Amino acid sequence: MNTTMKITLFIMAAVAVICFGGCALNVYADSDKYTMGDREISGEVKDIDIDWTAGEVIISRHDFDYVSIRETCSDKLEDAKRVHSWLDGDVLRVKYCKSGESFFFTTPDKTLEIRIPKNIKLSDVKIDGSSCDSRIDGIEAEHIYADVSSGNVDVVDCSAQSIDVDSSSGNISIVQKGESDKINADSSSGKVRIEAEKVGKVRADTSSGNISVSADKADDVSIDSSSGDAKLSLGGVPSKAVIDTSSGDVTVYMPKDADFTAEVDTSSGEFFSELHMSRSGDTYTCGSGGKTISIDTSSGDISFMVRK
Repeated sequence: MNTTMKITLFIMAAVAVICFGGCALNVYADSDKYTMGDREISGEVKDIDIDWTAGEVIISRHDFDYVSIRETCSDKLEDAKRVHSWLDGDVLRVKYCKSGESFFFTTPDKTLEIRIPKNIKLSDVKIDGSSCDSRIDGIEAEHIYADVSSGNVDVVDCSAQSIDVDSSSGNISIVQKGESDKINADSSSGKVRIEAEKVGKVRADTSSGNISVSADKADDVSIDSSSGDAKLSLGGVPSKAVIDTSSGDVTVYMPKDADFTAEVDTSSGEFFSELHMSRSGDTYTCGSGGKTISIDTSSGDISFMVRK
């Protein structure tokens, strides 16, 4: 057998192992700069960048003046399969395992917990996960970003200029404190819940699942659900509000003295309102009219309720 044939057979065997053996390969740059295992970091941390394969990721605060990295797993792990991290200037980079490490048949569920000092305001917090739940709790940052292929994402009592969460398959829950420029939540299959104090733009999108958006103040709101109920609760009328659902009920909660115009389009569904509204065709006016709320549902009831 010549050398070319040997190389070809070797490559084919490697591909077969990856495709049929359930192999997950983790490769990243600057691997020689990473430290293995749990650790405490006293250097300045402004950004957190996490790449996690399976299990759970938790970011929270503690009373100490250092950043701690802790990993737990029910399986006994070799050093190469343990968490690896690197403080790259003021960017904390965290990886699931050593670069080039592979996992055959099963990938262990590992819980990563990163805790930061209470007085730190971060610039960017980023989680990129393959199959893991994520929880960001009580963090103040400029930008919070989570992209998970399969898993739930909870952003709890966080303050940020922008919050962007994407989950291909999983529920999304965001509780925002303070003021944000924008909040975006996108789930292909899962529920979306957003609670905000003050926000500029809010986007909530799911292919299959209910959506609930509540804000004391919001300027621009967009809700899109292919299959699921949509609920919107606002402390005041936004400059722009669009709700689109293919199959699901729509419920809007507004102050009883709100002034707005509702443009309603439903193929099959009933209309109900606790608010006093006048009607002209598919247009409903509350108070003196003013700003417009647009609602489009192919099949579902539409209700306007008084926000308590």
